[in-house]
Amino acid sequence: MRRLSNTFLKINMILGFVFIGLWTLIAVIFFVSAGLTNFIPEAANAAQQGGATVHGDPEYAATVLRVTFIILGVFFLLFALFAIPSAVVSSKARNSTSKGIFIAAIILSALSLTEFGIAGGIIGIIATNKEAKSNIIDAK
Repeated sequence: MRRLSNTFLKINMILGFVFIGLWTLIAVIFFVSAGLTNFIPEAANAAQQGGATVHGDPEYAATVLRVTFIILGVFFLLFALFAIPSAVVSSKARNSTSKGIFIAAIILSALSLTEFGIAGGIIGIIATNKEAKSNIIDAK
C-alpha cells in the first residue's frame, strides 16, 4: 500500500505543477474577458439603432458579467496558489511516515482540486496505521 500511496503522491506532485499553469491561464482568461465586456452596451446600442428590440439594461448586464468573470478569475487564481504547496507537500509526504503530512496533503489537494493527493494521503494514512500495528505486534 505504501508503493501505491507514493505513486499517487508522485502523480499529484506532477499534476500540481501542471495545474499551477493551467489554473493561472484560466484565471488570466477570465480577467481578460472581464475587460472585454465593454462591447455589450455598444452592441446593444447598435442593435437598437438597427431596429432590434433589446430587453433589460445593457450596462447592468455588462456589470454583472464583468463581476462574474472577476470572481471566477480570483477563484482560479486561488486554486493555482493552493497547487504550489500541494505539490511540495506531496513530494515531502512520499518519504514520510507522519500522519500529519498526509493530512496536509489531503487538505491542500482538495483546495487545489487535485484528486490524486487526496487518494494518496488516505492510502498513506492507512499504510502508516498498518505498519504501526505490525510493529506493535512484532514487538510483543
